[in-house]
Amino acid sequence: MTKFEAAIDPALLDDLRYDYRTRLLPIIRSKTEADLEINFIKLDELSEDERRTMVEAGRLGTVIEKVKHVEVSDKDKLLPGRVARLVEDQVPFEFSASHEHAVMWRRLEARPATGAPDPRATDAKYCIYSEAFGAYVYTPAWVRKIVKEIGTVEKHRSFFGKEPRMKAVTPFPKQPGASEACDMQQYCKSA
Repeated sequence: MTKFEAAIDPALLDDLRYDYRTRLLPIIRSKTEADLEINFIKLDELSEDERRTMVEAGRLGTVIEKVKHVEVSDKDKLLPGRVARLVEDQVPFEFSASHEHAVMWRRLEARPATGAPDPRATDAKYCIYSEAFGAYVYTPAWVRKIVKEIGTVEKHRSFFGKEPRMKAVTPFPKQPGASEACDMQQYCKSA
């Protein structure tokens, strides 16, 4: 393609009618499977000499960007507060990270106690120790396990030996023209 364009009159190359657009969709896979490897580089990250070379080569207006994929540690792992919110979204009662969650990881032995000689002695299906941050992170499987263990009022009562703290219910505001129904509901409550 470069040889072809080098043989074309520069005036024609600069003509907008000669331009063509390409949509590139990044597909991440093994480099050996690629038909063609393209490096993407941001134009504003080039030095003045590199930009001048691009312009002289007839590439004015072309932005090439390099997509960099960085390995993410603790991907799909959850901190206790996030675990509590996810559990609470699936159960009819409140679930706190500082109380119920702490009782559950102790009783179900998802991780060792704070200050244990080997903090890495976790049940890896549910919990991983992050050495970099000195904290425990939990898996989505742990959220499912919690919901399975205590997902109903009866299961909660059985596990913790007490009544759960039910979520507060917000009453609907009165709708115009619904005063009779509302009055009837209040009558039934007081009766």
